[in-house]
Amino acid sequence: MRLFLSSLIFQLVTLCVNSQSLNGKIIVYTQFERDIQDFKLVAFDDEKKVSFFLDSIKNNSITQISVKDSLDDRWILLKLESGNDSAAWAGRFYIKGDEVIKVYFTKFFDDVLVTGGENEFIYQHRFLYFDIPGSLLKGKEYNEKELRKSYSFIPRSGYIYGRYLEFERAVLNKIKDHPDKNYVLSLLYDQRQMLPLSLIDSSLYLFSSRIRSSSSWNKLKSYSEREKRIIEIGVSQELEFQDNSGKKIRLKDVLSKSEFTFVDFWASWCVPCIKQVPDLKELFVQINKRQMTFVSMAIDEKQMEDWTGAEKKQKFPWPSYWDSERQLGDYMDITFIPQGVIFDRNGKVVERFVSMDDLKAFLQKKNLIK
Repeated sequence: MRLFLSSLIFQLVTLCVNSQSLNGKIIVYTQFERDIQDFKLVAFDDEKKVSFFLDSIKNNSITQISVKDSLDDRWILLKLESGNDSAAWAGRFYIKGDEVIKVYFTKFFDDVLVTGGENEFIYQHRFLYFDIPGSLLKGKEYNEKELRKSYSFIPRSGYIYGRYLEFERAVLNKIKDHPDKNYVLSLLYDQRQMLPLSLIDSSLYLFSSRIRSSSSWNKLKSYSEREKRIIEIGVSQELEFQDNSGKKIRLKDVLSKSEFTFVDFWASWCVPCIKQVPDLKELFVQINKRQMTFVSMAIDEKQMEDWTGAEKKQKFPWPSYWDSERQLGDYMDITFIPQGVIFDRNGKVVERFVSMDDLKAFLQKKNLIK
């Protein structure tokens, strides 16, 4: 009897898990008027950044792709190639549960119709859905560097603040109008670094209970909580990365050496990162090294050899590390490079940089440069 009950419980648990998992289908139609007959079809998981389907297909054909996952939803991209050239893209489109999504490739480099599930809504609202007014951006106060310094956006100009309040109301109203749309949440997440944390927090609980139980909603909530911690307390100093011998290094061991530490996030494949290295070296010669330390932090996602090979070529005159597990990069939400961050010895973020001019101006202002 006990064995029977255990088996029944196991079956019920399995049924519950499977009912929440993704087991959908994508049906792809190709019907081009051109003479090209052979294509390669690739399907990408937009969150995992990996392909999960690859096949050669013919024009005027129908292809079925199974989409399975332990999670209950996925954002997908489809790429159609002719030889070595891209012929068409479809995405990002959304699939959840056991939905059947249909994708129609009929024109090269043109809008690709995607139907089923939430995708008609996405198609209608894919442009300028949370567009930031140009009048905000022109003021130069409303930018990522300033927004990530504090919880709320409080500009010096009353006019800018008025425009911001209009934008904030528009964002909240759009969420209230569509509280059960994953696409709305996705757009909010994509814009997260250009939204004050106060606005993100106000937005979170306007979504439906179904959305609030999703992994995407939890990602946005975690981002807000982490950014608030960085503002109030600083970055966790127990985060680890490694040097070129493979030794684990903690952030606090790096920050303890100077009053300020400039961390340059880069990667071996990033051409703009490598191009600015000579300018960084020129600045490094001029800084007050008792007060300031430079550090290079590679966020390569490939093999260690990719990083060490590029590092040897650059011959950095300062310490160089590899954020092999993306502990620091993910904690800081580094979504593009090159990007620089100045920390104080307690792990507080003093400044973020995108341009060399801004970095040089900051060093001069703080008398950290000769």
